[in-house]
Amino acid sequence: MFQINRQLVPLKLILFFWFGAAACLLPYMTIHMRQLGITVEETAFVYTVLPVTQVIGPPIAGFIADKMGNYKLVLIINLILTILSSIGIMFVPSSGDPNTTDSDKSTSDEEYASHAFTFWLYFCIRIVFQICVGICFTLLDATTLVICEKYESSFGKERFWAILSTGLFSPICGILIDYLSAGKDEYSTNYSPSFHFFNLLVLLTSITLIIMNIDVSPPPKNLIKNIKPLLKSVNIWVLLIVIFILGTLWGFVESFLFWYLLDLKSPKYLLGLTLTTGAIIGLPFLLKSDWFVEKAGHVNLMILALVFYLIRFGGYSLIESPFWCIPFEAMEAFTYHLMWCAAATYSQKLAPEGLTATMLGIVGGLHYGVGRAAGSMIGGSLMAIFNARIAFRIMGIIAGVVAIIYSTIYYMYLKKDEIKLINKKVVIKINDSDNNDNNDMLTDVENLKNTNTISNSNEETIAEICDDNNDMHLKPKQRCDSISSQTSVISANLSLSHPI
Repeated sequence: MFQINRQLVPLKLILFFWFGAAACLLPYMTIHMRQLGITVEETAFVYTVLPVTQVIGPPIAGFIADKMGNYKLVLIINLILTILSSIGIMFVPSSGDPNTTDSDKSTSDEEYASHAFTFWLYFCIRIVFQICVGICFTLLDATTLVICEKYESSFGKERFWAILSTGLFSPICGILIDYLSAGKDEYSTNYSPSFHFFNLLVLLTSITLIIMNIDVSPPPKNLIKNIKPLLKSVNIWVLLIVIFILGTLWGFVESFLFWYLLDLKSPKYLLGLTLTTGAIIGLPFLLKSDWFVEKAGHVNLMILALVFYLIRFGGYSLIESPFWCIPFEAMEAFTYHLMWCAAATYSQKLAPEGLTATMLGIVGGLHYGVGRAAGSMIGGSLMAIFNARIAFRIMGIIAGVVAIIYSTIYYMYLKKDEIKLINKKVVIKINDSDNNDNNDMLTDVENLKNTNTISNSNEETIAEICDDNNDMHLKPKQRCDSISSQTSVISANLSLSHPI
């Protein structure tokens, strides 16, 4: 029977409101830029620069929060600034169709000045907007992980509420945009419903934070300083490269799929339904993400994501009707939802002791920041040089090639190295008040482990200690299933009970 932990209700509401807000506006921002008269080349430039803000934004927020001593207040302030900057974007004037030409030089100069004003005004406000959004996502992600661990909940199950709201609100906005824009040309489309729904749901997120007792966790600190120890493992190097490529593929489709569907004369409500399709199909996979990761394995799910990107992008390049995009959008369950659960937990699995937060920060930055920037730049350039169909085919081929290379390297070399890397990760934190007694028990356990190792010369036995009602248990080759206040294993997979 499906039961809801009441202590997690505030988190569920915040994720529902915030991700619902994001689904109302963020997917439509590319075609809103098109409505303003911004070209595909300029759009690619904007999406190349914007992810940099996701790198500088969280550290700035962290510095301010440290000075104020209140991360919750910083998050609320950023939510309010997000609303104000979105209102600013909504009122940026359209410069019209950039492809129209005029033989009158004076008129052309005026049109160019109008277009330049629109572009740079939009770009500046969008920078502020993206910094605030990036900070909100970072703080909420960190909070979700900490609360999931505190109340022994699954990361995938909490993400359920975020994906549910994504599927609910996006098509509603698309239907309203179509209704209010009936009879208008592309450059007169009314996108105000997206902005109004976004502002309302962000406001509800802020109110929920204010009235409910929920702690906001800080983002990882000293990210750059802690990178060096991570780069000593070939496994981690390869993982980071694959995450970057997955982020590039995701960034391309997120930035330009709607643009392509509009070229195919798609109605706006269909754009919203594409998100609903991915969300509905992805929900059961998120709820059973533990099972999928356990049965299929982290790396296999990431390889499978690359294969589905190949199929998905190839399918997009062949369709003539925009409605045929729906079956390929369903593949998002593998290219995004399961992939990200696998990537996040695998990253923590490989992270050296004490560097889990740093590892997750780097992986998130590579996928959502640097990877998305590369996808926008490369994909936008391919669309400008060739066309959208060719761009999707090229990106699909890249996904297929990487899938072959990654699977070959992993099963020929990296898998053995991965086992050695994981077997070294036995880290126990002992509460200072019980140091003497616990140290004695650790000594006994070490003796048992040495004895075990001698008696099994052909097999390396790893002992892990779990604290269960103040009893110490030796569990060879098993993960610790719980984390107590006195004893914890740093390599716990984001509170998802995945075996190594």
